[in-house]
Amino acid sequence: MVSAPRSGRGGRWFESTHPDFVLKFILSFFYKYSTFFFVALILLLSIIDLLCGQVVITFKELFEFMIFKLTPNSEQYQILYNIRLPRVINAISAGLCLSIAGVLMQTFFRNPLADPYVLGISSGSALMMAIYTMLFYSISYFYDYLYNLSVPFIAGFGAVVYMFFILLVSYRIKNEVSLLIVGILLATLTNSIIAIIQSTALSDKLRSFIIWNFSSLSAATLSQGLFLLLLSLVVLFVLYKNSTSLDIWLLGTEQAQLTGLNIKSFRIFILFITSILIGLSTSFYGPISFIGLIIPHLSRLIFKQNIHKILLISSALLGCIFMLVADILSQLFIIFTKSQSLPLNSIISLLALPILVSIILKRKELWN
Repeated sequence: MVSAPRSGRGGRWFESTHPDFVLKFILSFFYKYSTFFFVALILLLSIIDLLCGQVVITFKELFEFMIFKLTPNSEQYQILYNIRLPRVINAISAGLCLSIAGVLMQTFFRNPLADPYVLGISSGSALMMAIYTMLFYSISYFYDYLYNLSVPFIAGFGAVVYMFFILLVSYRIKNEVSLLIVGILLATLTNSIIAIIQSTALSDKLRSFIIWNFSSLSAATLSQGLFLLLLSLVVLFVLYKNSTSLDIWLLGTEQAQLTGLNIKSFRIFILFITSILIGLSTSFYGPISFIGLIIPHLSRLIFKQNIHKILLISSALLGCIFMLVADILSQLFIIFTKSQSLPLNSIISLLALPILVSIILKRKELWN
């Protein structure tokens, strides 16, 4: 209860105006309306990202584009519709997809170091791309056109095959730690095969594979980005409705069984969802690093919660924000240096590593 200042003693600060009270009020307001704040920030960053590029687009032209008043035949319309809008949608869908997958993997393995690629799904995509690009792909105009169309299907096929193999292994191996070790070993084996293929490949073919492996938000079309965005939102909704099962799983397998959770169905469900998200993300954009590892920890640091109803939503929104910031910085780098492109994973690593180190130094731990 707030008390009035005493007279005759020069008064004292009201408790309601104490800096600690003000800070607590600001934080409580932020936590209460954080979803709206993050959505507004995503919209703001999307507008900034649409304005970033080597060709100057004014805010008026962007506004006309958004209300369908910009002439479709104009250069600005073509740049916005064919280049910048797909890039922004891809950034949002990639951040959403990888963040959700990161939360699922860290929960499934109960391990703070688990990330979406820990099972090696991306290695399956990379292996198929290595085989296709460096062994069968021929350099010509026709094959270049065919290559751009077929990359998502080839990488996606590798992820699906790898996913079914992991699901078969999960039937035999009931221990999550053992499954984690199997995933790491299979990824190591796959990377060894890729290294052998690289050592025998021609320089042009090797360059095509390396460019794909760098990851790019410009690699996927607008329709592909919208498809992955819609799928990620559906998955997020389903997981949100079943978030209690994820909370129960963190208690341990035996405790989860005692509460009536179907362990076998739960394991298959989590592995299947994660594999689909990672398979599609890798096939569209290439293997994007760090997002699935860093974003769940960042969410726990900000909201101080490991409850999945909060963790899933906050991680999904933070993932979108992080990817948009990374793309904006990448575009600014290209503008100021006059370079052609910047590997997406490079800018993500430069952003993610300091955050991860600061989390470790601040909390002394990654799991709570």
